[in-house]
Amino acid sequence: MTVPLDVVAKERGYSALTSALDMGYCLLQIEYDDVGRPVDYRFIDTNPLFELHTGLHDAIGRSALELVPDLEGFWIERYAQVAESGKSSRFVQRSRAMNRDFEVHAFPVGPEQDRMVGLLFKDLKESRTRSVAKRIACFSRK
Repeated sequence: MTVPLDVVAKERGYSALTSALDMGYCLLQIEYDDVGRPVDYRFIDTNPLFELHTGLHDAIGRSALELVPDLEGFWIERYAQVAESGKSSRFVQRSRAMNRDFEVHAFPVGPEQDRMVGLLFKDLKESRTRSVAKRIACFSRK
């Protein structure tokens, strides 16, 4: 079976975009318990900078609590709120469990029943470190 050209073009464009970002990207799906409370989320997709900004490896297919067992409930609740409301959220938040400060843009992906959320984010310390390194390199050349 041949895949339609427009599907191939969209997939290549998506792949190129997420790989070119200077921020971490991931697509996640919220998981709920039997009474409908959000209890975790699972990583569906990531870009190459995901690992740099989170320190997490081989995340695709794994849950947040599997990777960071003491992850603060804030993260699950906030992302579930985005999935359920259909509204984006931008915020800066510290994760003590991950020892990182994140700037995050969370946005709903697809229909509400899919419970999918996309994230664009950066570790603020990592971003500052890279910015300082660029400035030092600039001054070193002069």
